[in-house]
Amino acid sequence: YQRRVREVMFRLLCKRYGAVTNFKRNNNNIKKRRHPNLAFVDRYCSATPNREASDSTKKKDHSEKDPEESTAQQHKEDEMQVPKIVYASPPKAPSGFGWFKPALAAIVTGAFLYIFWRRLKKKKDEVYGIKTVGTSRLGGDWVLIDEQGHGVHSSIFHGRYPLIYFGFTFCPDICPTELKKMTSVVSILEDKVGDLIQPIFISIDPQRDTIEQIKAYTKEFHPRLIGFTGTPELIGDVCKKFRVYSSAGPSDPNDKDDYIVDHTIFSYLMDKDGQFIKYFGVDATVDEMVTYIRNQLEERGDIRKPILKVIKEYLGI
Repeated sequence: YQRRVREVMFRLLCKRYGAVTNFKRNNNNIKKRRHPNLAFVDRYCSATPNREASDSTKKKDHSEKDPEESTAQQHKEDEMQVPKIVYASPPKAPSGFGWFKPALAAIVTGAFLYIFWRRLKKKKDEVYGIKTVGTSRLGGDWVLIDEQGHGVHSSIFHGRYPLIYFGFTFCPDICPTELKKMTSVVSILEDKVGDLIQPIFISIDPQRDTIEQIKAYTKEFHPRLIGFTGTPELIGDVCKKFRVYSSAGPSDPNDKDDYIVDHTIFSYLMDKDGQFIKYFGVDATVDEMVTYIRNQLEERGDIRKPILKVIKEYLGI
């Protein structure tokens, strides 16, 4: 009768509070789960008739044994059969300072990025200061005649990086080799910078290099290569500004147009304002020229610098 009363009270408590039960089966297997429909209580109660029969048999056995042992055994059986009620702890209320850690992390990250940017800017200014002091006074404004017969001022190339070579169309070997090297550099850089590098060919032989001759000659090397010629005075002025030496050799008595022009063999890289950056001689390879020009564009902010390179420069590696 007492066991039945406990079962009814347990059913009412489970309905009222939705308790989490903890059954012990065979002293080893422990199940812990929520029973909204209280099916476990129905199973527990359905086993009551059989349990009453077993209880009557057990009482007879206990009467013959030691009273203390029978009492301990009875308590053990009661603990095994009667479920325990375990109430789930309520969820913890959110802390009032939940925003503090994310805000602190954002402030620290922003401060680190600002210091990182200031240090890179300072190092960049120092590098440019050294380059400005060591730069030769080469180049300047010039006016020449293009392949269409129009007078062109050098300021039309502002905003791009002119790569200029001085030569003549009747050159047998040196000029074609250097023009091919220069246009190869431009073709490699085009994939990343587009038309930012502008190849230019300036003739130092205005007597033989006519407009038609220049136009046909430049198309053999690169579609964006622009050729210029002009009067001897205009050619002499631009050669003087770039310190280009040129001298016509002896000609054939039977053909006055058959002669060789001795000249300086350099390719000149200018910046977007028409200022001189560097010249490349015959010994400069395509890879060396590409690497130098790409580094210049990265330092000047025209193309994005790889993040690994930025970190190495910051750490001084």
